[in-house]
Amino acid sequence: MKTGVLKDNYYLVHVTIQARAAKLSEAAALWLSAKMASTVPGSKFSNIIVLPSHGINDKGQIIQTLQVSGLFRAGEDAADLGVTLSEKSGKKLTSLTGVIELTKINYIPIMDSPATNLVVTKAAATKAAATKAAATKAAATKAAATKAAATKAAATKAAAAKAKAAAAKASSKK
Repeated sequence: MKTGVLKDNYYLVHVTIQARAAKLSEAAALWLSAKMASTVPGSKFSNIIVLPSHGINDKGQIIQTLQVSGLFRAGEDAADLGVTLSEKSGKKLTSLTGVIELTKINYIPIMDSPATNLVVTKAAATKAAATKAAATKAAATKAAATKAAATKAAATKAAAAKAKAAAAKASSKK
């Protein structure tokens, strides 16, 4: 079927299709599979999700509903979309009713962004982390040196006080 899609734009495609088995004996064949495709070069489907469900309608007929969703990138303007349904036996089904919704979305694949930006960002983050680690290490070293100097000064002061006390004790014995 023809669409109004525009080249290189992304669309969310959602298809809902119902099929019914007239008799209970035909219900086993009602295991449908769906395939979405485009015949236009450059058009591509990805991230396709198929949600099947079974039930009985108000006439007692067994029905299967397929909800198929996927991401579609149009290879050219007004690209064709095709949905193919087949039974468990492989027989293709035609003349089914359903709803097809196309919603244009703003989608930018990760791989379409320049990889160099990712590398530069990673390098900048690594450099910032290394700078922060070096600053933390320098601060810790400075704090340790200050503490060691204070401890050494206190030990020197205590040794001087002890020597003075020993000298005072020695002079008092004379």
